[in-house]
Amino acid sequence: MDFGKAKRQAQELDEVAGSLEKLSGTQLENTLGQLGANWTGDNSVKYIGKGKILQENITATAESIREVANAIREIAEVIYEAEMEAWERAHNRD
Repeated sequence: MDFGKAKRQAQELDEVAGSLEKLSGTQLENTLGQLGANWTGDNSVKYIGKGKILQENITATAESIREVANAIREIAEVIYEAEMEAWERAHNRD
């Protein structure tokens, strides 16, 4: 197993999650706020409500991506430790 590659991929996933969090946080929040300030009426409220749901979904997706990244790190660490233990046993035979 390429442990460096696994850690790099986990880092890339963290970066994607960070981008999504930024999108759902400041960017989408600002857009919905500007929309609400400039567009009034029932359709505005409905559209902004859908935007809030989208915002929640994006945030949940970012959290899921972070969980995957953490799982990759944990699995890579467990495999690495097992391989090092096996290597040590193989080389310490008398």
